[in-house]
Amino acid sequence: MSTDHDELAARAERGDLTVKPGTVRRGAEGTAEAQRLLTEATGATNADELAHRFNALQASRIGVTPLEELAS
Repeated sequence: MSTDHDELAARAERGDLTVKPGTVRRGAEGTAEAQRLLTEATGATNADELAHRFNALQASRIGVTPLEELAS
């Protein structure tokens, strides 16, 4: 599999990527698995911390102060 993210993005936009059968998770199972993977990848300990980390990352990408910092 290619690790060229630009090429993978282009293929995804064209609809050239296919899902491996049996690997799609939906509903509560999908939600739980996605949350587990995201918390593991970010080091967050719960969904609230994960949301705060995501918001801080997005804020830093666009050059603004996260709301959590403004409130303190």
